[in-house]
Amino acid sequence: MEECAAAMHTDVQSWLEERGLTANEEAYDYLKVVMACQNAMAEPRVAPAGDFLGYMAMARDIKMNLHSGSVATIAEPGCMAIPQAMEEALNAAGGEIRRSTPVEEIIIEGGKIRGVIIRCRDGGYESIECDTVICNIPPKHIFNVLHPRHFPAGWVDLLQNKFWSAGLLTGYMGLKNNIWEQFGVDERSFIWMPGIIKHEGFIGAVDMVMWSFAACAKRAPEGKRDFCFSTALTDQEMRNPKKVTRVINYCMDWFKKNFKGWEENVEFVIWTPSDEAYGNWRPIGEKRPPLRSPYADGLFFVGDQYGERLWGGGVDGASLCAVMVVDEIMATDLESELFPPYHRGTPKPATNW
Repeated sequence: MEECAAAMHTDVQSWLEERGLTANEEAYDYLKVVMACQNAMAEPRVAPAGDFLGYMAMARDIKMNLHSGSVATIAEPGCMAIPQAMEEALNAAGGEIRRSTPVEEIIIEGGKIRGVIIRCRDGGYESIECDTVICNIPPKHIFNVLHPRHFPAGWVDLLQNKFWSAGLLTGYMGLKNNIWEQFGVDERSFIWMPGIIKHEGFIGAVDMVMWSFAACAKRAPEGKRDFCFSTALTDQEMRNPKKVTRVINYCMDWFKKNFKGWEENVEFVIWTPSDEAYGNWRPIGEKRPPLRSPYADGLFFVGDQYGERLWGGGVDGASLCAVMVVDEIMATDLESELFPPYHRGTPKPATNW
């Protein structure tokens, strides 16, 4: 993990090239799709190497098997169990949970947190005084509630305009039969399709064909199957209707060509484009924003893209960051108490960049 911290300053493509790992096209494509599956980033030139290497470093310890699968969907109770458990604990400790309560503005005076302004259900506004605020809005969007005048202009520009997002174009399909069976593939497996339009600008579509959710999450009716296919595009690519349509048409033609009886087997198809499916990623060479704001006393950030020691993203990254920010506020070390070594942050910030 020390090597992961040191590799945060470089991109995956450069890291692979330095080690001669791009010469074999098939091996290179395999590495790219593994990276895309873990980080939802399909372009090695914009993916920080340290984030990718973290997943590689922990795979052995958690006994991850890429053939039978050990990641992705959680059938019961699902990821919603995490915030529900937090709500239960907060209520038990005397806290108050306000659902459907948008924050309009975080009040900062003299470089210190003074409170928040919230929108009430009757359409009015209420000010709540406090000296500590934990913000879990993704980096590109924090200035919707934080006025930019309280922060350096260069930092605002970095987060708003230079951080980028990995979007997912996902096709969800209802099937009559198990399509993996005709190839002798365990339907719990991932099937990956690498670089389908890699000569059209960004590799953009390094595609993940995910398994039938019916195999593990019981989402399809009895005797039927479902099929979820996702491909990663950048946020800018996802806002380009021509690009999105190009990828959808390519994928649908690929399904028809490779799965016998595809058209007769399919009962419905739903495509959903999302320009921000997996956090806001920093440009290569930039660190994640710190957990404790250096510009407003009492302001903290939490989420899968905050904290200089954080790596990766998604639910595991957000969960780790939640514990990290508690440690930052309370001067505790719950990270070491709760997480095994391979689920903790990088040992120390990379100081050589």
